[in-house]
Amino acid sequence: MEEEKRGGLKLEDAKGITPTVFGFLIAYLIPGLFGVITLGLYFDPVAHVMLSFSDATSSTGLSILLFLTTLLVGLQLNIVRWAVFEELFLRKKRLKPEDIAKLRAPDKAAKFQVFLDQMYRYHQFAGAQAVVTPFFVLGVICSLKIALGTGTWFLSLSAGLVVWGLTVWSAVVGWSRYIDRATALANAP
Repeated sequence: MEEEKRGGLKLEDAKGITPTVFGFLIAYLIPGLFGVITLGLYFDPVAHVMLSFSDATSSTGLSILLFLTTLLVGLQLNIVRWAVFEELFLRKKRLKPEDIAKLRAPDKAAKFQVFLDQMYRYHQFAGAQAVVTPFFVLGVICSLKIALGTGTWFLSLSAGLVVWGLTVWSAVVGWSRYIDRATALANAP
């Protein structure tokens, strides 16, 4: 049987890599990029760098710098997410040490990795977004110079609060589902 290849990687091997890479992308890089864009609303030098990508004046070095900055901001956002969601608000809903030990068993470890890639990474995304969204909404309102007390200000703030509330809810539900399913897997025969 002839194996298909792309770029030296067997297509069947890509299935094992893709969810993990995609998981890291949504857990760290996308929230990090959103964070950098939000910083650009408050700091002109960041906005200037971001604008250089829209008119093709960026260099490879600047692209690498933006990638690393995005990753750094994404990791920092996840530290705040961890503190707010996992340690402060949802600290009573976590895996017990004995469940973690059970999940390390060879017959359960691969399935648990799937839970990490397909459930926990979405909680990380939503939680990190929940951390930065209020700053983004306020930055947009300020950068558009929407006057306090106008109908547009109220609608913008209301829309931002709805998006933020849904994002927080998504992070909480994502965490709960991840813990419930991981606990069920740990205690499955």
